[in-house]
Amino acid sequence: MKMSSIARPLALLGALLLSGPVLAQDVPNAEDDSSFLAQTRVDPDPRISLSDEQRQKLKELKNQYTLDTALKKAQLKVQQSQLFDLLRKPKVDKQEVLALHAKVNSLRTELSDARLNFVLAANDVFTPEQREQMGRRFGMRGGCRHGGHGSCGAGFHGGKHGGSCRHEAGPQTST
Repeated sequence: MKMSSIARPLALLGALLLSGPVLAQDVPNAEDDSSFLAQTRVDPDPRISLSDEQRQKLKELKNQYTLDTALKKAQLKVQQSQLFDLLRKPKVDKQEVLALHAKVNSLRTELSDARLNFVLAANDVFTPEQREQMGRRFGMRGGCRHGGHGSCGAGFHGGKHGGSCRHEAGPQTST
C-alpha cells in the first residue's frame, strides 16, 4: 500500500478532530440581542395593510391577468420548444429559425407588456401612503444600488449579469 493512500485519510481525520472544538461552539440565536443575527433582524411581517376592497380588486386584476396571458404563455412554451427542435436538426434552416425566433420575441414582448399593465393597474389600487411604504420596503430589491452603478444582480458567475457586489472593492480589472 502506498504512503499517499494512507496519508489522505489520516489528514482528513486529523482535520476533523482539530475542528471539533470549533464545530461544538454555540451558534448565536435570534433570542440573544447581542448576537449578530439579532442585530441584523429583518421585520418579520413585511406586508402592507390592505382594505378588503383593495384585496378584492387586486385579486380580480390578478385573475384577469392570468386569464389574459394563459394562451400566450402556452404558445410561447410551444414555440420555444419548436425553436430548440429546429436548432437540433442536422441541417438548420436559418430563415425558419429566424422567423420562429421573431415570433418568440413578439410573444415575450406581449407578455412583458401585459405584466407591466397589470402592475400599473395594481398600483392604482394603492393609496399614496401605501405606495410610499412599498417604496421603502421594496425599493432596494434586485441588488445593490450605490454610487450610480445600478443593480449588481444575483447570478452565478458575476460580471454584467450577476454575482456578488464588488463595487466597494473598486473596479475589477480582467487579466
